[in-house]
Amino acid sequence: MKKKIVFSLLLFFASFAITKEKPKIAVVDFKEISSKVSNAGVFVANKVNDLCSTIKTVNVIDRTHLDQILQEQNLSLTGIVDNFDQNKVGKISGLNYLIVGDVSQCSVTRNLKEFTKKIKKKNGSYISKKEKKWEWTGTGTVQLRILDVVSDEILYSKTKTGVVKKYEDYTPDKNYKKTLIKVRVKKKVRVKKIRSTYKKSMSQMDFNKTQPDLIFQALSKAVSYYKNDFYNLFRPTGYIIGIMPYKGNKYKVLLDVGENFGIKKGSKFFIIQKGKTIVHPVTKELIQTEDIVVGKVKIKEVASETSYAIVNKKMVNTLKIGQTIKAKKAGGCLF
Repeated sequence: MKKKIVFSLLLFFASFAITKEKPKIAVVDFKEISSKVSNAGVFVANKVNDLCSTIKTVNVIDRTHLDQILQEQNLSLTGIVDNFDQNKVGKISGLNYLIVGDVSQCSVTRNLKEFTKKIKKKNGSYISKKEKKWEWTGTGTVQLRILDVVSDEILYSKTKTGVVKKYEDYTPDKNYKKTLIKVRVKKKVRVKKIRSTYKKSMSQMDFNKTQPDLIFQALSKAVSYYKNDFYNLFRPTGYIIGIMPYKGNKYKVLLDVGENFGIKKGSKFFIIQKGKTIVHPVTKELIQTEDIVVGKVKIKEVASETSYAIVNKKMVNTLKIGQTIKAKKAGGCLF
C-alpha cells in the first residue's frame, strides 16, 4: 500500500515536471490527376484526416482552422503545395507536418466470368452447373507525401493502389451481340478471338459514370494501406525520467509517456543508446546518429502523462536517466 502511494505521488509530480507537446499535422485536398470522378481529391483527404485522427501521438489541425490560418498569413494553399518553400510554410503557426498528395489511375472495368456451382440433388449427389456473372473491378491510386514544415524536407513519400471487385448476375447485353456481329462481318475471325475482342472492347468503355462508388471504395482501400506506415512513423518516443528499487532485485523505470500518447498496459518499448555519429567527409555535416537497442521493457502501469516498467538488476545497470525510449513496431497497430 505504501509503495502504491509513493508511486502515485511520483506520477503526480512528474506530470507537472513534464509537458510533452505533440506535433501538429494537417491534411490538404489531394490533386486529381485523371481521376475521372468528381471530388476524389477531397474524399481521399478526408480519409487520410480520419486515419491521422486515430494516431494519439499527433494533433490533427482541423482543415477549416487551417484555411483560417492561411488567410491570416495571406498564403495560398495551392502555392504552398506546388512550391514547397520553408519561408512560406514556416509562417503557418504551430504546424509541424503537412500531408499532400495526388489521386490518379482511377478506373472501372467489366468482364464476363464463368463460375462452376455445385448443386445438391435429392438423392445426396452433386451436379455441377456453370453460371456467368459480370465482374466489376474498381481501381484507384493514391500518392501521399508528408512534408516536414520545420526542416523543409519530404519526410515520407509512397504510392498505394486499391482494387475492389463486385459481381452481378449476367444479363444479355446489346453491346455483346453488336460486337459479335461486327467482328464476324468485318474481321472474319474465330470464336475465341471474338470473345477476346469483346472483352477488350468492354474494358475500354467508360463505366466510371455508372459505377463511381467502386472508385471511391478503391481509393478508401488505398488509404487504409498507409495505416501501418503512419503508426510506425509516428510511434511514441520519450525518455527515462526515474529509476527506483521495487521488489528484491527488480527496479521501476519511470517513462515520460502515458495515456495521452496512447500508451496502454502491456505496451512494449525499446531502450535506445546513441552510438557512433556519421559525418560527411567533405561538408562535415552530421548525416546520421546510430541507434543501439540496449534492452526492451513492457509497461506495467500507466498514468495520464507517465508510465513505468519493471526490469531486473542486470538490465538496470545498462540504463540511466535521460535515455531515449521508442515504442516497438507493430503489424496492425502499435498498441
